[in-house]
Amino acid sequence: MEYFQFKQFKVKNIASAMKLGTDSVLIGAWAPLETSDRRILDVGTGTGVIALMIAQRMSPLGEARIDAIDIDLPSVGEASHNFEISPWSGALRAMHTSLQEYVERFSGVPEVEKYDLMVSNPPFFVNSLKAPSERRSRTRHTDSLPHEDLIASAFSLLKSGGRLVVILPNEEGEAFIRSAELYNIGISDHRRLALRRICKVRTVERKPPKRYIMEFVLVTKSAVLDEVEEEYLSMNGDDRYADLLRDYLITL
Repeated sequence: MEYFQFKQFKVKNIASAMKLGTDSVLIGAWAPLETSDRRILDVGTGTGVIALMIAQRMSPLGEARIDAIDIDLPSVGEASHNFEISPWSGALRAMHTSLQEYVERFSGVPEVEKYDLMVSNPPFFVNSLKAPSERRSRTRHTDSLPHEDLIASAFSLLKSGGRLVVILPNEEGEAFIRSAELYNIGISDHRRLALRRICKVRTVERKPPKRYIMEFVLVTKSAVLDEVEEEYLSMNGDDRYADLLRDYLITL
């Protein structure tokens, strides 16, 4: 299928190294947004679907600029096309760069120009057999984007109080939480990246979670946060799952 049709936009789904999938749609619908959000960054954008879903969600809340970066040039070209044909083309921009290079470019940028929100459906395979395609391997394996680099980038790219939202398989999600805790201990910074919300996604209610969607917030090390908000979501037999995606998927 050349295009996947959503209710308010469509996504060309041919050139991107990683095709449109459930994880991207889940995080695009779940990522907590605030009316004060003005600058948003999508890391590893692929087809651009996460950025497009957030643009749709932000449109009633106020003007926001959404930047989308990817290390894969054909993916950036496809995301750019999908942005141009969307109702929010003026708010979306795709750029060909690695996250590490992007962080370097942000050196010395004033606080006001940093991001309110970062979202990512990052690579998660560490030691597994790599895909035959080098492009596909880059998008699936952490070689090009170690999770420690994604965590570190939040300290450079986010405003104080900014949030990082990621989706990962459950085991990699637990490892990501531990990595953030260790990074907080090791960094000589007055801030820490604290887990604030987590959604554990199951295929059916009786099964263990398959995915974690997590929201971290950049706060001072002395900040006292409420207990982590935890919720469960089942992809089958759960009305809340349909409600989450109802504004996007034509089949709901």
